[in-house]
Amino acid sequence: MNSKCILIMFFCIFFHNKIVYAYDKLNILSEVYDDNRKTFLCNCEYKSKKINYKKCNFYPKVNNKNAHNYTWVKLIKLKDYLKKYPEWKKGHDLCKTKKGKKFKKAKCVKRIYKKLFKELNNDPHIYYPIIKQIAILIKDKKYRNIKNEKRKFGECNLEINKKYIEPRDEVKGDIARTFQYVSNKYVMENAFTKKQNIIFNAWSKNDPIDKWECKRSRLIENKTGIKNNELNLHCEKLK
Repeated sequence: MNSKCILIMFFCIFFHNKIVYAYDKLNILSEVYDDNRKTFLCNCEYKSKKINYKKCNFYPKVNNKNAHNYTWVKLIKLKDYLKKYPEWKKGHDLCKTKKGKKFKKAKCVKRIYKKLFKELNNDPHIYYPIIKQIAILIKDKKYRNIKNEKRKFGECNLEINKKYIEPRDEVKGDIARTFQYVSNKYVMENAFTKKQNIIFNAWSKNDPIDKWECKRSRLIENKTGIKNNELNLHCEKLK
């Protein structure tokens, strides 16, 4: 057996036992959603990157190309949770400049947990298909309940204001459980404020786990080896 064959075999073994890399992530997500090609927040069918928004009665804010395409969006913004790591306040022996000057906060946290954050960014469990126009509008906004906010996207039950997003009821639990998954696996302590805990607990209770959520998690695990252990326990009860 030549060295090229050995290298290929090693790569295959390595891939199936390690976390998926960024350049594989989108292909894997496309395969996972192959028989459920619907956007996450507005439940619009898509095919070959194109949105059939008339069928789901989504009315775009502006009828441009972003209203007709979708993208894979990471629900969790890591920068919102960097302060939860002890190195934010205390620093670390490895957080020094070449001249020996110590530093803390985001720069230190990113240095110490570089590998962990790479795993998070490449974790398909936290990515969902969202209409590009919506993805742009919700960037850097947090999930909350919004009172008396007008719905601006037709029958897509999505409310957005200057700071917050309130998704449709059918995915609130999915969002809450995705945040909890990241908190348990990647953040050193509970990542949420007291108010966020109340909201996410209510969302998870009122929108319980369904068969698609379990199938999605199982397919991702089968293709990447990345487990969502807490969700798996609940999914066992649905069988």
